[in-house]
Amino acid sequence: MRVSATLSVKGTYYYKALELSQNGMLSIGLEVRLVHEPDNPYDKYAVAVLLKKTGDKLGHISRKSAPKYAALVNSGSLIEAKISDISQGDASVSVNIRVLYDESDDKLSKKHNSVFWKSASSLPNIPGVYSIRNLLSGRQYIGSTKELKKRVYHHISDLISGDHANHILQSDFSKHGLNNFESAVIIENIPIDNLAVAESSAISERLEKGIDLYNLTEDGQGSGWNSSRFSTADPISDRHASRRGKAIPLSVEANRTNLRINNQTLDSKGSQSCFIATACFGSCEADTVIVFRRFREIILKKSSIGRRLIYWYYKASPSVANFIKSHQKVKSLVRKLLTILANRLVRKYKL
Repeated sequence: MRVSATLSVKGTYYYKALELSQNGMLSIGLEVRLVHEPDNPYDKYAVAVLLKKTGDKLGHISRKSAPKYAALVNSGSLIEAKISDISQGDASVSVNIRVLYDESDDKLSKKHNSVFWKSASSLPNIPGVYSIRNLLSGRQYIGSTKELKKRVYHHISDLISGDHANHILQSDFSKHGLNNFESAVIIENIPIDNLAVAESSAISERLEKGIDLYNLTEDGQGSGWNSSRFSTADPISDRHASRRGKAIPLSVEANRTNLRINNQTLDSKGSQSCFIATACFGSCEADTVIVFRRFREIILKKSSIGRRLIYWYYKASPSVANFIKSHQKVKSLVRKLLTILANRLVRKYKL
């Protein structure tokens, strides 16, 4: 049976991906070729990603995923591979590919009969907040999405491929497998604009109860842009537990001022998404949106001027975001400008 998976291309900085993207030679849907490099001095399972038409190298798939895809390439089981997402900055480019391959009926049967897969199959495909729970330890991963079932299927695909963005969840899954995890709905039928808020609230509730989490940040947006900065991070619940019982500094307590904006509450935990960036990039999980959210949390909230800027931004931005959503040319222009700004913020503030 044919199976698809999304993989991120690693090491694009060292090859021609950025140059090709800047010259307009990379596009979504463009065919690529996966090539096993058995003589690679760093990894005998290394799998390179090349443009099918020109042979230009974009990078490699992750080291964790390489053994599986080297075997698929060598056995002729890989059917096709295409670029599925591109995010370009001033000095870097992020590329994802979608691969299609044949998988044996035996492997498919084991997957489809597993606890994790069956729990995902029972989810409704509607907007909501979900959990992925380790049945052995009880640790949970909290997420939000427009399509619950589809999103959890993607998690399973990434975990099986060894390419999941959350290194702790990936490590536990690699040890314990499909039958020791299950997914569940926490909240369903949430307006899409409120998904990030609901996810952040679900994480906060579990932190207050002392529940162990896989999430790396309090708003759940712990991966994406420059995700390597999170690759060795401890889960937020572990860091939260280590701080329990310690007095909160007066400066932090003073920052916890709740503001009412358009009948919604904005607090120091960042319980609102970046409306304009989300409108441009289509998701509160997009790399560039994460950069602006971190800039808000790490830089702006530390000063009274920054907090006032946040206040006026959330007061005015919903109407601007609605305008951008309905005007494609404006969205494209603003998206490019935001990408440039995000890159500068990353370089200046080490976000």
